[in-house]
Amino acid sequence: MNIRLLGQVVLLGDICHHMPVEAANDTITSLNGEAIVLMHYPMMSWPKSRRGSIHLHGHIHADSNYNWRNKEQGIKRYDVGVDANNFVPISIKQILQFYSTDN
Repeated sequence: MNIRLLGQVVLLGDICHHMPVEAANDTITSLNGEAIVLMHYPMMSWPKSRRGSIHLHGHIHADSNYNWRNKEQGIKRYDVGVDANNFVPISIKQILQFYSTDN
């Protein structure tokens, strides 16, 4: 079965294991006024974390409970790996929606 994914793929290059955390400022982007920080690893603190930025990461292969626990604790850190998202890719629109709802 072939599945065609619509959308834009953003490759972050070789930041996985070779970029110092201090260089994370280079991985900040913005969408509709939301600051978004992209890193391979989850970080306990990230640029603009105290001002509401969302940290997107992979690496840990968590289940979906990880993202829900973070949200319940007021932590805007989201595992974008497929194992944490019912084994399907997730869009930035879905992530923003996840944080904008109370459920």
